[in-house]
Amino acid sequence: MSTFKIYSAKDNNAKKLGKKNTLNFKFILILLPLIGFVIAMINKIYHYQLGTIFWIIYIGLILLVISYSLILIGNLRQIGTISFYESGITKKIGDFSENLDFNSITGFTIRTHMRDLFFQKNKFGIRSYYLELQFKDKESQRLVVSSTSMDKSEFGLGETLTTLSKTKQIELKK
Repeated sequence: MSTFKIYSAKDNNAKKLGKKNTLNFKFILILLPLIGFVIAMINKIYHYQLGTIFWIIYIGLILLVISYSLILIGNLRQIGTISFYESGITKKIGDFSENLDFNSITGFTIRTHMRDLFFQKNKFGIRSYYLELQFKDKESQRLVVSSTSMDKSEFGLGETLTTLSKTKQIELKK
């Protein structure tokens, strides 16, 4: 059906990397426009005497935030793949391969891990998800998985899991 990349952070702390990305994304959405508004008001008050310096600092701040976002995204590295088929799931990490049957899975949970700075990767702007597989024996596996399929780029992880949850009667939590 679909194959997705499994990621790991270079420092093996994917949760911290996701939090940094979320904070950076909020900074871009909230604080950068607010700072631009303050600079525009200062320009209006001082009649453009100090405006050029503030705008240069503002553009430098934007470039700094963009480069930091690219560094965060660069900290993800592919360690394997996870493939979803009609009969089950195949997970490959390095030389290890594991086949999971849908009869042993009770549910999926997905949460946003990292967002793309520029919404080019997919229609939701999400680069990777936390995917948790819950099993009938009360165990679970947590993975960081790409949001776009390696073989069918028009289908994302969310659509694939929604389809599987409907056809295989498996619970999906978002």
